[in-house]
Amino acid sequence: MPEIVNEDLLGGMSSSGKTPDKVSAFAGYMPRIKVLPCPEGCEGKEYERAVAEFTRGYRGDGKFFKERGEMIVQVRWFKARPFYLRSLPYGADTFGVSFLLEGKLVSLGKRSLVGSSGARAHELARDIGARMGCELALTLGVGAKPTYLSSSNNASTGFRGSVSAANATITGLMGADDVRSRIEPATEAHASLMPAIDGIAPGEIAPLAEMHFIDTIMF
Repeated sequence: MPEIVNEDLLGGMSSSGKTPDKVSAFAGYMPRIKVLPCPEGCEGKEYERAVAEFTRGYRGDGKFFKERGEMIVQVRWFKARPFYLRSLPYGADTFGVSFLLEGKLVSLGKRSLVGSSGARAHELARDIGARMGCELALTLGVGAKPTYLSSSNNASTGFRGSVSAANATITGLMGADDVRSRIEPATEAHASLMPAIDGIAPGEIAPLAEMHFIDTIMF
């Protein structure tokens, strides 16, 4: 599990509710990341570059956290358009990963702007890695619940759900995969992601009945 041990950092967060602007000393521990490929299409130089950037983003500059233990993630979405398609008004680069947390499957994904040269897959991957690592460090590291596990963090209903669904339909017609971040029940099909970093087995705590999209607050 991630763990923050820096007293100044912990004190600043508990007193103000916000992360101090600067941490000038060792902050704590984060698990080493192990990346499993997706079942199909996760190969080639662009994929390897995306995984390397994802891992680099997760680790940061290595000054404030040491690695301890292991966290398994699996690439769920990956698409790197060749150069001759990046100028066409169709498709998008995508990257996303899945992992188990609190007995549930969490998937975090991003895509470039549809029909734009936009961000490339490895840039999306680096951003996901950095924000994922930051979220885990600043929540699990102090014993709190990550935002994407909040019971109220459901982006599948109401006005925001309607807007999200409409956007997904439109971008789908333009050749972009639906990589909206989501949380869903974990099944035996996700056994390769065990053991989870928190040691909680699928369905052990407040199991989900169905998948729902989530607002990734830090994304």
